[in-house]
Amino acid sequence: MKKVFALLLGFVLLVSVCGVSLAEASQKTVVGIAWRADTDSEFFTNVCRAVEAAGGEWVMLDQVFSADLCYDAEGRLTSGKTEIGMLDETAAKYVKCNTWRGSNAPEAVMGVSIVLFTGGEDISPTLYYTPEEWHGIEAEIDYNAERDVSDYLTMAYCLDNDIPLMGFCRGAQMLGVISGGEVIQDIPTWFENQGMAYDYTHRNRKATPESYRDYAPHTVQVAKGSRLSDIVGTDTLTGCPSWHHQAVKNVDYTRLTVTGYTETNGVPMIEALERTDKTFAVGLQFHPEAALVKNLDGAANKDDYMDYKTALSIFQYIVDEAYLKLPSWSAGVEPKAALMDYIAAITDETSESYIPVADRIAVFDLDGTLMCETYPRCFEYMVFVDFALNNPDYTPTEDVLAVAREIVDTKWQEKPSGISTRQAAAAALAYAGMTPAELGEYVKGFMDSEAEGFTGMTRGEAFYLPMVELLNYLRDNDFTIYIVTATERNIVRAIVKDTLDIAPAYVIGTEYGCTATGQGDSADGDYTFKSTDKVVFDGTYYGENAKMSKVDAIVREIGQQPVLAFGNSSGDVAMCVYTVTDNPYPALSYIVLADDEAREWGDYESAQAKIAGYSAQGIGTISMRDDFATIYGDGVEKDASAAVQ
Repeated sequence: MKKVFALLLGFVLLVSVCGVSLAEASQKTVVGIAWRADTDSEFFTNVCRAVEAAGGEWVMLDQVFSADLCYDAEGRLTSGKTEIGMLDETAAKYVKCNTWRGSNAPEAVMGVSIVLFTGGEDISPTLYYTPEEWHGIEAEIDYNAERDVSDYLTMAYCLDNDIPLMGFCRGAQMLGVISGGEVIQDIPTWFENQGMAYDYTHRNRKATPESYRDYAPHTVQVAKGSRLSDIVGTDTLTGCPSWHHQAVKNVDYTRLTVTGYTETNGVPMIEALERTDKTFAVGLQFHPEAALVKNLDGAANKDDYMDYKTALSIFQYIVDEAYLKLPSWSAGVEPKAALMDYIAAITDETSESYIPVADRIAVFDLDGTLMCETYPRCFEYMVFVDFALNNPDYTPTEDVLAVAREIVDTKWQEKPSGISTRQAAAAALAYAGMTPAELGEYVKGFMDSEAEGFTGMTRGEAFYLPMVELLNYLRDNDFTIYIVTATERNIVRAIVKDTLDIAPAYVIGTEYGCTATGQGDSADGDYTFKSTDKVVFDGTYYGENAKMSKVDAIVREIGQQPVLAFGNSSGDVAMCVYTVTDNPYPALSYIVLADDEAREWGDYESAQAKIAGYSAQGIGTISMRDDFATIYGDGVEKDASAAVQ
């Protein structure tokens, strides 16, 4: 089939959380709601409102297209569907065989914590594990081939990559279909074919063809020990709002487990199921969001349905659960899983790995670990260059000017030998006479400048979102966070105070000497600070805070051995090894590898060559290329032309 779907895409990701600061990056779960065209449907709007009521943020995902099917400019299939709107058997075969590969599912799901699949139309029976003809009931024709493709590919991608998901009604049936379960296409007809009466437990009859069909409340028995049982805290759910004429029939020989059912004329009809081989993949045949909204709106019949607290608990679980955090990380990657397991263990008071809150210390390097250092050099270098060459209030000495020009002339080349020492010494001279506050203000102004080598980002926005999410998640779990960096500490204090909400006292870095304005040549031990004095930099550089200097600084300034350490270079190895050596508590350390050549200015081969050496010293690695679903977020791209220009 002709592949025209690419014309529709551009792979523009809808999941950007506007107005959320870096310091809040992991504190709200971003819920993705699978695409549907009819966003005025209550099956959609009720779920949105339920997520909001639980304190979460939601986005509707992009429509997901099959690379094997043909679409028009508005995303409608131009072939591959029948006259009644369902997928034909050939198109369904393509979708099932190739699933999400070659589609835009990875881009559509990127950045969300969990995907919810809402209720709606019947699923094309051609998508069943064993394809079937449609049920043949004219009054029940309700198919949407485009949505079938989008939901199938989105859910298949989530399952293959262990991205948490929950489906309501149709969404639960889609989980059954993808997992190989059998489906009852029409419940009343099925009961009739069994020679049994049916009392319309699952969907009310319409009084007239034009009348509104409200939800049918019924009781669901919940399996003990299931996800649903954990969420609602009971084995009997009353007043479950139901609105379906189809259902998953059985899950024999699949990876699905039935976790809820409704006794209907002696037949246990499936009402809840889950994939126990996944972190979280749950389907509910009923609509808890409807009960929640009826309570919010004070509907006259709200008491016929499950209570507000129970309905809310389902969405509260979605928003609050730990495994839904760190959405900017790729799904299922080892470092994320290891860190989440570690945090769960050391915060569990019943665990042998438990670490008291007072001893939960984590140390992070800054440049290349939390923040970009390739625009085109690290922040400290580039703010120094700006100060030396572009500040009208400063006249550089020849020595300062020479170092600034060397950085500019070699900024897209391999870093010159010894430049770190030359830059720091020159910067100490350049900032002499300034107060730390004055330097901080200059730094804040420079943070607003464009991040050279990238588009859509300023230098002050150039933080690695996955690492910021991790930092905030550690903070949520009562870790004390220190920045231990080779960058001058007052510069770092200005960078992280408002962006990462890290107080100045928790920044350890390279130091420039200070003096009092009235001190003259007097030694510090001979001079007493006066009320007329100011503290200013004196041009002295005390040496780089790297390698063993970081360990020395941690011992002197923190006074405790960290249990977590994160760095990115040889200057951080000592800190990382110290953290995991003879520690009385479980400890981990990681090096962030600059190995992404597509989204960042990394060097994959160079990074790969270092992994074995880190591993031999007990240090894990985090791959920017493989472990970060996004680095800087939506709208930021590497400007490959920058180096040429």
